[in-house]
Amino acid sequence: MASRTDRVQILTAHKAKGLEWDTVAVLHADNATYAAKAETFLTWVRNLPDASFGDPEYLADFAEVENRTQFEKAGAAWLKQVRAELAEESARLFYVAVTRAERKLLITGSRTKPEVAREAEPYEHFATMRTLVDEPVAWASGEEATETEIPQQAEDTEDTVPTGTWPHFDPEPETLAAAARVDKAREELPALTEGELFELWERDVTALIEEHERALAPATAVVMPAELTASDVVALKADPEQFARRARRPVPFKPNTYAKRGTAFHEWLEEFYGQQPLLTEDELPGGDEAEVDAATLKRLKRSFEQSHWARRSPVHVEHPFELALGESVVRGRMDAVFRDADGGWVVVDWKTGAKPAPAQMEAAKLQLAVYAEAWRRIAGDGKPVRAVFFYVRTGEDYSPSELPDADRLAELLDAGSASVSGLSHS
Repeated sequence: MASRTDRVQILTAHKAKGLEWDTVAVLHADNATYAAKAETFLTWVRNLPDASFGDPEYLADFAEVENRTQFEKAGAAWLKQVRAELAEESARLFYVAVTRAERKLLITGSRTKPEVAREAEPYEHFATMRTLVDEPVAWASGEEATETEIPQQAEDTEDTVPTGTWPHFDPEPETLAAAARVDKAREELPALTEGELFELWERDVTALIEEHERALAPATAVVMPAELTASDVVALKADPEQFARRARRPVPFKPNTYAKRGTAFHEWLEEFYGQQPLLTEDELPGGDEAEVDAATLKRLKRSFEQSHWARRSPVHVEHPFELALGESVVRGRMDAVFRDADGGWVVVDWKTGAKPAPAQMEAAKLQLAVYAEAWRRIAGDGKPVRAVFFYVRTGEDYSPSELPDADRLAELLDAGSASVSGLSHS
């Protein structure tokens, strides 16, 4: 928090430490607000005792405790000691509050409060300060009240509650004269003409109001991205609301250990199959922000080398694709494409993480469906195409027997956007 001169700042006394303003108003300077309330485990169960409770070196009364009566006496003495310490802390806090002003200091307290029958007294240090002020704005003390002369709207009666003006404002004669000139000038304003500053202000204010109204609306219009990735298709199926939020305010994911591990493993696989990586690990954006666990990466490599995929040769590695689905275009790369034993094709996506739960797998299967449909169009030979997740850590293949076709994928994308209020195609 920094002190500013162009605004009114409202903050607690704790937050005001070390700051200073030209004018400071300290509110609620009454004995109830600054009361030293000994809220300990004896009065509030959630407050566990600290080391001082029961310590004879802190309070000698505890040295003589042998029965319940002596314990109650020692406990009362301890509460008294705690109140004294809290009272000192309240005094320090009040000191901080009243010493923040450079030139003007306003202090107020209320004797009465709504729905509180008992009247409050001024905080003791506030009451002491009264002797330093010749004419307080208003001071109510029991049945008597003193105040500066303030114009009354009606005749005073014995039951009139003491009132005062806060904050007190006594403008300089020059200020009053300037205000009079402004009032006179406002009576003789020239007619507005097109293109003046007021039009720019009106346009900006209108835009701010419309933005505020959109923020309050239960649904916000979000345009479905024209280009998607296979991961986007999975995300849309898994959580449409979260997908819409990210589509509205796209923020890149920060590189992390898991992403780095996957990238490093894929780079090794490309070298394993004799391919030249598109980017080396050091060339990736943010590549220096998260280290790869060498031991985990070594286990993944060993597990892959023992799998049946290590003994097969892919036809393509990191093969790019572009797939039109309804009103969307899905782009990406397939990790590897192999010839199947029956003459067909199999597209493999390497997974270095754990296999998801069945509920999450239903959404993840869409990634395989996208890859299968993309390769079906690229190959164009009518041969069957399978898609497989290979979980490197466990050496397990996951190959669904049925995957959505192109029409079904397009329907799912449209249904996903329709399920989120305000999400529509561009």
